[in-house]
Parts: sequence; C-alpha cells; structure tokens
Amino acid sequence: MSLIIVGSALVSFLWAGSQVLFLVRNYNAAKSMGLPLVVVPYDPDGFIFGVVSEPLKPLLRRILPASARPPIYERLGPAFVIVTTSLNRFVTADPAMANAILARRRDFVHPDVTTSVMGLLGHNLVTSVDDSWARQRRIVAPALNERISSGVWAESKEQANELVDALLSSTTTATGDPSASTKESITGLRAIAINVLKRVAYGRPAPYVLPSESAAKPAPHADMTYVDAISLCTELLLFAAFVPGAILRLPIMPYSMRRLGIALERLPKLTNDLLDNERRGSGTTLTKKDVNLGSVATPAAPDTIIRTLVRLSDEAKEQENNCDQGNQTKEPDSGTVGSGKSQYLSEDEIAGNLFIFTAAGFDTTANTLGFAVTLLAAHPQWQAWVQAEIDAVLYAGGGGTGKELQLPDYAEAFPRLPRCLALMFEVLRLFPAVTMLMRSTSTPQTIPCSRAYSTSSSDNDDDNAELSTITIPAPCAVYINTMALHASSSAWDDASEFNPARWIQRISTGSNDDDDGSDNDGSRVKAVNEEVIVDHSAVLGIPRGGFLPWSSGPRKCPGQKMSQVEFVAVIATLFGRCNTEPEITGGDALGGGAEEDMEKRMQAARQRLLDLTQDSQPLFTLAMNNPRDVRLRWTPR
Repeated sequence: MSLIIVGSALVSFLWAGSQVLFLVRNYNAAKSMGLPLVVVPYDPDGFIFGVVSEPLKPLLRRILPASARPPIYERLGPAFVIVTTSLNRFVTADPAMANAILARRRDFVHPDVTTSVMGLLGHNLVTSVDDSWARQRRIVAPALNERISSGVWAESKEQANELVDALLSSTTTATGDPSASTKESITGLRAIAINVLKRVAYGRPAPYVLPSESAAKPAPHADMTYVDAISLCTELLLFAAFVPGAILRLPIMPYSMRRLGIALERLPKLTNDLLDNERRGSGTTLTKKDVNLGSVATPAAPDTIIRTLVRLSDEAKEQENNCDQGNQTKEPDSGTVGSGKSQYLSEDEIAGNLFIFTAAGFDTTANTLGFAVTLLAAHPQWQAWVQAEIDAVLYAGGGGTGKELQLPDYAEAFPRLPRCLALMFEVLRLFPAVTMLMRSTSTPQTIPCSRAYSTSSSDNDDDNAELSTITIPAPCAVYINTMALHASSSAWDDASEFNPARWIQRISTGSNDDDDGSDNDGSRVKAVNEEVIVDHSAVLGIPRGGFLPWSSGPRKCPGQKMSQVEFVAVIATLFGRCNTEPEITGGDALGGGAEEDMEKRMQAARQRLLDLTQDSQPLFTLAMNNPRDVRLRWTPR
C-alpha cells in the first residue's frame, strides 16, 4: 500500500513539475511579444477544466467583483496573450491584425479542435488546407453562386407567409382580436431556415409547421430524415463530436442524447441514400429512399446545391479518368494530369461539405433572424423605419395587406431593400454568429498592427519602444474576438446602441459613377427607389478587418449571399404583413391601471426582450439561451 502511495505521489509531483515547466516556457515566449499577459496555470482546453468550469460559471457570475465584469479588452487593450500550460492563446480585436491573419490562409490554419468538430462527417472546406482546400473550393463555390438566389428568395417568402398564417391562426381570440401572442416566434424562424435549406439545397420542398413545445416527441429509434439528423447534430455538436455514439445510445442517457446517438448511427446510410438518389436522377420517381430524405422530389426541379456539387464533382472525376486512360500509352514520367492528385470530391468530402452547408446554412441565419425580430419588437421606431421601405418596395407605398399580393421577384426587390440588409448588418455587429474566429500557427509569424504597442510596461525603461508589427511565437493558438471588434468605440460611434441606420447613406439622384453598387462581399447595395446605399467602409470609415460577420479573406463564408437573400426575404414578408411587440406578462406589472402605467409595463416588456438577447452563448453559433421566453404579439397590418 505504501508503495502505491509513494508511486502516486511521485507521478503527481512529476506531472505538476512538467506543468510548471510548460508554464514558464510559455510565459517567456509570450513576454517577448510585448503585449499584456494573462497567466492561467492550467489548460483551458483540457478535459478537467471543461468538467469543472461549467458548473462554476453561474456561481462566478454572482460573486465576481464589479471590476471584473467589464470585457477584458476594455482593461487590457485590443490584443493580449493568455499564458497556459498547453498552447499560448493570442487574442486580438485589432482590425489590422485580424485582416492579416484571415488573409494568410497557409500561415494561419484552423486548430485541431475545429477540424475535429467540423469534420464530424468528413473532410470539407473548413477542415482542409492548401491544395485540398483549393480543389474543394473550386468545386464547392459554384454550388453557392448567384444562380440559387432567386430560389432562396421565393422559398423564403413562401415559408415566411406560412409562418404568419400559422401565428395568426394559432391563438386568435374569441373576441375577434386579430392579433396573436406566441412564445414560438424564434423556433418558428428556425423552421423557416430548415425548410428553405431543404428546398434550395436538396430540392425537396416541405410544408411549414409551426413548432410547439407540447408537440409529441418521436421515439428515440423513430425514422428521421437526413436534414433532421444533421439538425440534431448541429444543436448538440460537441456531444456529437466528442462522445462515442455507443455511449449516447445507452438506455440510461437522456432522450436527446439517445436520439443523437441514433442520428449518428444512421447518418452514413442517409448520406449514401441522398447521393445515390441524386445520381439516379430520381426527381420523377418516388422510392423508399425518397421517403427517408424527407419529402417528394419535384420533376424538372432547378439546380440545387447537392445537384451542382455532385454534378461538378462527377464531371471532374470523369475528366480525370479520361486523362488517366489517355496517359497509359505515355512514358511514366511524361508529367500530365494523372499524377496522383485527384481533382474531384471523394464521397467523404461530399458528405463533409453537405454537413457544413446544412449545419451552418440554417443555424447562422435562423439565429440572426431570431435576434433581428426580437430587437425590432423591442425598438418600435426601427420596426417602423424598416416597414417604410418594405411598403414602398413591395406594396407600392401602402401597408402590407396580405400574402395575396404578388410580390416582386428577387432581381427586382432585393437591390431595393437596403434597410432590411442594414438591419442584418447591425444585428450581426451586435450578435455575430461566430464570436471567436480561431486559427493556429506552427511557425513564428509577423503581422501588422492598427496601433503602436509598447514593448515594456515600465514608463522609465530606456528600451521602451513602439511596435508597428507583432511577431507571434510558435506554436500558438490565435483568436480573433469578433464581439470586441464589432463593439470597438474607436471604430464605431455609439457602439453599444442598436442603430441600423448607421449602414445607410443617401446618394444624389442620377448618380453616374462607375461603381455598379455591389462589391464582392455583398456589403454595398444601391436602392433605386430611395437612392440609398449600404457600404460600411465608405460610410463609417471602418478599417479592413473591423467588421467580420462572415469572416474575410480567402476562407470567408461561401454562403454569405444566400444568407443575405434569405434574411431580407423573411424580414420583408413578416413586417410587410405584421407588426410585432412584446407580450406584457405578469412579471412586467408595476401596479396601478392608468395609461401611463401601461406604457411603463410596455417599456419593462421591451427591456425584458433586450435582456433575453444579452442572455446568449455560443453553441454552434451565438444563440439565445431561452428563446421560448421571447413572447411576442403579432398584429396584422
């Protein structure tokens, strides 16, 4: 027994000593950067810290002193280093640094934890690097080009109209009050995003059904569609990535975990069925596999994401096979196409990219719509501001009178709704879908700074100098804090205020400049009817790297335009037909019954909505913790 105790003590001592050595080594490396340091004597990515820290977070929020509550970048500046016993973490909210990091895709790559999570179903654009990334990008990018925008617009309008119908018919009162109160607004928007993706990505339209908390849950082993399985993996992504499926399926596990385990078990077959069905061209026939995919394919359907992806990959594969056959008669070292580097997507890569499209394609847009609707309900003046544009463009100056109106198509309407797009920009400024853009580097890298950084914390040090560049020692984890970038008082006037109009600029009538009103990232949109322009760089003077809702550089989000079109179509439809406001609950009561008191109660209800938006945390993307607490009243216009 004593030998076991001595051995355990020796192992513990050696482990503790190694951690101290790692910490000292990392401290010396970080100190050379001349930035503020935060020393933590543990591994923030370690299993032990993850298990211990989660239960302590609510307690720490209550007991931490007020001095510890402001964001750390307000105390330490826009760039600092977290020294750990594992990898140092370089954290920056400096626009020049962010722009340089994201522009250099070969020097700054996704860390292992990102590739492990995002590569859940196969290699894809997120997990690949160098030539593999370039090959996948060449095939994947055309699947998300402008050709799908009209389909996204039409399906988004239709789904939003059906959401309004469902909301207004669900709780209409016996007194004839046409308004409806619901706590399903946010979950209803998620259903829109899923259905739009089913139609645009897979060519399988789905009828809109308003989600309900009281709806019966299917048994854990019940049938599920491919998109259902992907959606479940997205909502429980960390469990899906790091907990073995066999453990998730144990009878003692909670319902959601067992359902997730079944989804992971079935996804390979669901994916194969999806691809086989597409390659067979089963748009005119219905098979058992079609049922597993979720709905009936429509004959002669337009191009979808999966159809384009499979077609381009198969064409590249056929071309490569033909080249290989032609090269068989040549000398072995003649050096042509068949050199071992495939130019098509493997089945694993197609599956991986479909997962990324589906997971990111609905979760990011759904959460952004949720924040936008909640903020408009809390800010009636901005709701009216958006509706003025919607009425002018979609309803010829009148209020929304119902879905029977034939609304303009994508090409006519989208460029004329810059206020709706400005709303999206402002929501993503305050609530970016990805709060930290993570990269890592294995070799030392030098990047520019937006400001000068002192190499010494001592005012009397003769060696004190100001740096215009920073050298990052390797290996190092690199974090771009988008929340801090978007809230920087040096770049944004009234940075903490919700102000969509900051993105709008009036232009003179008949402007005939050479700019066609649109740039590569979709940040500029001219509106013919009101002659306004949305352009963050021109209006606000924000430096490159200062606004990163879809990242930037070569690896920026390829679905950016699709998300913009979907968002604008849904907002224009919802607020063209309805007004919304917070439902006044018992918790908003202040006593008394006067009209003045009712206004105070409404103000309290609006503040409650704002508090719910602040009670958010990153899951797959940033989301409200309690979306069903967002109780809204919808009234036809």
